[in-house]
Amino acid sequence: MRCEWPWATGLVASALLAALAPQALAADKDGGTPLASVRINDRKAFPRLPADAPQAVWYGFAPGHGHGMGCGLLAHGATVIDPLVEPGEDGEWPSCMGVPDATSFDWKGQPVFVYRYLQRDTREDTYTYDAFVRVGADGLEGVEGLEDEPPKLSIAKAAAWAKSTLAAADAATDGFQPSKRDTVLAEHGYLLVARNAANGNCRIVADRLAGGGAPALLTQPCKAILATTSLSTPQSDWLVAMVRAPDGKPQGRVFEAGATAVREATETEAKLAGAVASGKILVVKAALKQLVGH
Repeated sequence: MRCEWPWATGLVASALLAALAPQALAADKDGGTPLASVRINDRKAFPRLPADAPQAVWYGFAPGHGHGMGCGLLAHGATVIDPLVEPGEDGEWPSCMGVPDATSFDWKGQPVFVYRYLQRDTREDTYTYDAFVRVGADGLEGVEGLEDEPPKLSIAKAAAWAKSTLAAADAATDGFQPSKRDTVLAEHGYLLVARNAANGNCRIVADRLAGGGAPALLTQPCKAILATTSLSTPQSDWLVAMVRAPDGKPQGRVFEAGATAVREATETEAKLAGAVASGKILVVKAALKQLVGH
């Protein structure tokens, strides 16, 4: 039976769906859509996902059941689809217009998949949403804590937002208050800065989206978070955090998120010391651009 799935309701039209409802994807598979009961229009594997990642399927229903289309995810070897969008009782709306893109990021050694899909609510209104899922012990499940994705992000930056949000939750558990204003989302990674008011320390986390390996993580005394910036080059994302040191002077930390690793670029920090001393992040970014190119 087709229905309007819980994670496709009550959405702000101008915003991207931040996360597939975990309880919906973790539901009993009998609540899914049997593959044999639908007409598959498109079955897609994405080059940026691992070979064993769930495929996106776009499908219609038997004649006499309306013209609305559904789309969902089909895990490797599964015979039941986990729907992203399916029409309601009228058989027409909402209707899925396809799953055009997908990517993934590594979180604590396991991949999180990001699927972007198009949901048409009326003839005039079509919206873009993202679903963040992973393979759990009982099949596909949504990732908790990703409910407030900002609108109009590229799919790469949506993945960076999701990973930085999970890292922010970890920092908060340790007593650090992340600064949303100073979180940097880049095409290949992210930068997170958080401060613990109780002990006067700042935590700075820089990480890539793809592949394993530990993030670059620094904890240091600081009086305040001043600003952040980034610069993308064909080879790397350069991520900069500027904090106020205990002596009141600005201090800069620079990270390079490359194709295979992320590192603190201490040699670049030394070259940017004069720009950092100005306390102006635009001066720092201009100096960084001269150093690494754009």
